[in-house]
Amino acid sequence: MYTFLLKPKWIGFHLLCLTAIVVMINLAFWQLRRLDEKQTFNDRVTSHTDADVVPLDGALLQGDADDLIYRRVEATGSYLREPQFEVVNVTQEGTTGRDVVNALQLADGTLVMVCPLYTSDAADDLLCVDFCGRRIIKKKNELHRLTNLTLLPI
Repeated sequence: MYTFLLKPKWIGFHLLCLTAIVVMINLAFWQLRRLDEKQTFNDRVTSHTDADVVPLDGALLQGDADDLIYRRVEATGSYLREPQFEVVNVTQEGTTGRDVVNALQLADGTLVMVCPLYTSDAADDLLCVDFCGRRIIKKKNELHRLTNLTLLPI
């Protein structure tokens, strides 16, 4: 009565269905593992950013490097114009933009790279942005990129 199920076409179809089921189950477990990784990462970032601000000194840097990631520190120094670079394709609060990273020179001459400014692509249409407690007046060229920055006190 069900002899048609023994034909090669039907056997292949059932094997294909079983393979698809196994693949989908593995993908479901993969998504659960990714969720666990994301939750662990988010908990780590939250615990490090909620910790007390500590001064940036040599004693802090002697600890485990994993304990320093996303840790808030306090440093006093002067911002240098160079080196400066941008980290592009950054998303923050649903908008795309870039982080401007500058060097902060401490009193002992040590350079620390800090990210004091996030500017969104929508902010490119503004005439100025706030940067390190100063207002930057932007002059745009035809490509609408940041050029000829002038630092003015707020």
